[in-house]
Amino acid sequence: MTVYPKHAVVTTVFGRFLHAFTRPGLYFVNPCGREAQVVSLKATSVELPAVKVADRNGNPLVISGVIDYRVVDPTRAALDVLHLPNYVKVNAHAALKRVASLYPYETRDGSPSLKTEVVQLNSVLRTLLQRKVEVCGVKIVTFELSDLAYAAEVAPMMLVRQQAQALIDARSVIVQGAVSITHGALSELEERGHAFDGSQKARLISNMMTVLAGESRPLPTLSLSDAEFHPAPT
Repeated sequence: MTVYPKHAVVTTVFGRFLHAFTRPGLYFVNPCGREAQVVSLKATSVELPAVKVADRNGNPLVISGVIDYRVVDPTRAALDVLHLPNYVKVNAHAALKRVASLYPYETRDGSPSLKTEVVQLNSVLRTLLQRKVEVCGVKIVTFELSDLAYAAEVAPMMLVRQQAQALIDARSVIVQGAVSITHGALSELEERGHAFDGSQKARLISNMMTVLAGESRPLPTLSLSDAEFHPAPT
């Protein structure tokens, strides 16, 4: 019996466990009643197909991941589970659904979410899946999210909400900047000896806020209320 590098051969004799050969080489084993299972000890990557889950707020999401694992106990991998790759994949899907239901997709107050806590999520996923696969002698090296997005039926509505929120945030920054500039301009004018009464100050503030916070470029106008009007001769 030949054992190749990065492989193990688990043997049984008439249904009884005999030995797990892990060192590469040639072995002579009594063939009477012997059965052998070859287990790969190489690092294996499994890409989980996208699955639809619900986050903590009930929003449907499409999520997928990538798992890197390797067998550390070939005896368990050969005898304690029926099909090792399928066992790992099914439990990985269960871990994805469970972890995704603990966090919302995104938040406005800076609290943990699926979009911001990627490193923590990967650690939680790896730990949770490791507990599930201890029975089959597998060590989970990494478990990382590869895709995370809203499901197709709610993606357009969520995109509109994100655009509206981004517009509100941008306008808030513009208004705060306009207020600071207007206050600084008034303070500097008064320090240089330019006195304004209440109506002049209010008009100046209104004009500056319109110019600085407006979306379109303002057009200069001339007020004729205080100017002397001379009609053209006929």
